[in-house]
Amino acid sequence: MAVVGFGGIIDAPRARAVLTLTCRLNFLNDFGSTPQNRKKVFMAMKQNLRPLPLILLTTVLGLTPPLGATPNALSIDAPSFIIPLGGQSGTLDLYSDGRPPETTGFNSLGRQQLTVLGNSVSSGSLTLNLHFTGFSVDPQAFEVGGASLRATLLDMDFTGGQSGTGGMLHESAVLSSINGVPLSTLMSFLDYLPAGTHRTDNQLLTLDPILLNRSMLPASFGDSLTLSFTLTATLVNSSSRPMAVFNSPEHLVSDLSLTLVPATVPEPSTWVLLGLGGLWLGVAIRRRR
Repeated sequence: MAVVGFGGIIDAPRARAVLTLTCRLNFLNDFGSTPQNRKKVFMAMKQNLRPLPLILLTTVLGLTPPLGATPNALSIDAPSFIIPLGGQSGTLDLYSDGRPPETTGFNSLGRQQLTVLGNSVSSGSLTLNLHFTGFSVDPQAFEVGGASLRATLLDMDFTGGQSGTGGMLHESAVLSSINGVPLSTLMSFLDYLPAGTHRTDNQLLTLDPILLNRSMLPASFGDSLTLSFTLTATLVNSSSRPMAVFNSPEHLVSDLSLTLVPATVPEPSTWVLLGLGGLWLGVAIRRRR
């Protein structure tokens, strides 16, 4: 429930406060026609009128107290993709706004079959760009205090996975840059595995949130926020025989949340309203004296 007030929409508790205050002031005008009665009324209402300045200020100005941090989240559900082996490399771009994935170099959305010679190593890499587009941040009302990335992975062999007889596959994923700016310290998915995780191959895992502080984020969110990951795969064939390999796909779901906090600098109109409210309160208090 809401009613219209001087500053816009006022919720029901504020409306009741205004109505109660109006009734009390009318009672003061009627009953307090003599100095003796007026003094008694003021003494009786002294305790109730103590919060009056705060009530009037928030009511007349139409202000609401700052709320807690408000997350603004976007999500990317990646199609199944593969991290190449055999010395191959490529790039996969994924978008939160529904645009189709884009690949360059090695086709990470396709398939890969290869033969790894005995007592040899085969490796490859993939640059995974996650483009989060569509954050609605009003810079006059909110500031971005940070961001949180939560990723759910399927069959990422961070702790090693058996591949055929004598083969061992190791994969890694690190956050290497934000909006094209390299990070001074790489952030590895391995460091965010839930406590007690002993194996990751053929497992569905939700990582602990990766927290990004404000200094790591761009100044403006009008354009897309791009997180770039470097994914690598290394297959070690420790047997003396060649190994036929079918590269199995991975799956990733990523959710990025911005933490919004109220802006520290009020808008010019807010300053004007604050000044008028303070002036009005000063006049009212002076009249009471």
